[in-house]
Amino acid sequence: MAPRLLVADVLTTLRLGIALTLPRVLWSGRLSLAAVLVSAAWVSDVVDGRVARVSGGEGNMGPWDLLADTAVGTGIVVGLTGAGALPVWYAVAAVVSFGVWSRRRENFGGSMILQLLGYVPLLSILWMERPDWWWLPFVTAVLIGVVDWRRLVQVNIPGFVRSFSSHNRSRAA
Repeated sequence: MAPRLLVADVLTTLRLGIALTLPRVLWSGRLSLAAVLVSAAWVSDVVDGRVARVSGGEGNMGPWDLLADTAVGTGIVVGLTGAGALPVWYAVAAVVSFGVWSRRRENFGGSMILQLLGYVPLLSILWMERPDWWWLPFVTAVLIGVVDWRRLVQVNIPGFVRSFSSHNRSRAA
């Protein structure tokens, strides 16, 4: 395996570790650490994708990339529920959806929605409570948007829309 692909694999594995860590961090009310971990997850996602594309391939963890991204959002939901910031029904719906989605894993749009189920409440809480480092995910999102604007507009947004239109067509058939 090329050294670059090993780096991509390490970054994807890091995101899976962050996903497993976030519930405990949020349960204990450490919002600043959660802000740093979410920002690290987002940066690792951008970097591992770029590294894999530059290397002209996919590492061993490539098939796990979208699952790792989705697991981060789900970990946030579980953590915020354990901390009492989200109702239990919200977490149950997200975790059940994650379970169903992860068994199928072909729907990029479903993954994006599951991630948003975690990111939106966490960002809202960070904005309102303003712990140390509350601003980091906001700055990270803007920087990623600037650096990866072309990919966002040409790949991610069309992929999101296409995932629902192809899902609807297959259901109608």
